[in-house]
Amino acid sequence: MKIKFLTKNFFRPRPSEFISVQTDNFLRKLKPRPFFTEYIEQVFRKNVEPNVSQNCLTLSVLTDTHEKAVASSSYYGLNGVRHIIEANKACDSLPVDYNIHLGDLIDGSDKPEISRGLLQFTMENYQNSQRPFYVLEGNHDENDKYDEHKFITSASFRRDDYYNLVTKHDFEQPEIKRLSLGSIVAWIDKGDIRVIFLNTSDIPYILNGGTKKYDFKKVRGIREQQIEDLISILEKTIDKHVVVFGHANLISQSGRSAKPSQGEFLKFTSDGL
Repeated sequence: MKIKFLTKNFFRPRPSEFISVQTDNFLRKLKPRPFFTEYIEQVFRKNVEPNVSQNCLTLSVLTDTHEKAVASSSYYGLNGVRHIIEANKACDSLPVDYNIHLGDLIDGSDKPEISRGLLQFTMENYQNSQRPFYVLEGNHDENDKYDEHKFITSASFRRDDYYNLVTKHDFEQPEIKRLSLGSIVAWIDKGDIRVIFLNTSDIPYILNGGTKKYDFKKVRGIREQQIEDLISILEKTIDKHVVVFGHANLISQSGRSAKPSQGEFLKFTSDGL
């Protein structure tokens, strides 16, 4: 009886692994809805195209899709995946220069293997699209919401999971520039426009007894190395209009330090602090 019990449990996949496979199978069946892609194309042709020229930098920008392995009538859940698929499909036939995502690809509340699967599938969609892309890290993309609510004894994402699943593919494209292989500050140029990408969720990954020492959802941070890279890039930026993209705002419209809502804040940190 004991041998039978061990064998049964050894070959039976854990429920989360089964759900992960089922989710992946479902995602692969998702197709862009024609009425939605046609709507995007019509809005672009009517409202955008008449006001731009070949010298303009034209971006498709999404943010906070909060993908999650549940059906939802809101913007979150599997709808988040569908919105990315549809936006990328529409932009394949439009004169768009780059597809940009400003972070929180995932909701960060699924089991880690499911969240990794969502990130992997989404990045495959960006890679298969006709336009170069850049995906920024958001405050939910390290799966910290799951860690917080499940009270697990170790971090659900390994240290380099997000980099290997997402950021690495950003930098595989020749259109995306950075100062060195170790830099995560990136930029793109077109004409007299320069867009700089900062990781405003760059919080040191420190473990305290196997658990993360911070609440990633409520803190935005930029490490010292990013600040140094940003300074170097700006010093070499001459006669260009500069736009900085991140998941959190650096400054408000009035030019003051930004104060994100809901108790969230942006801080600057030195490596290891």
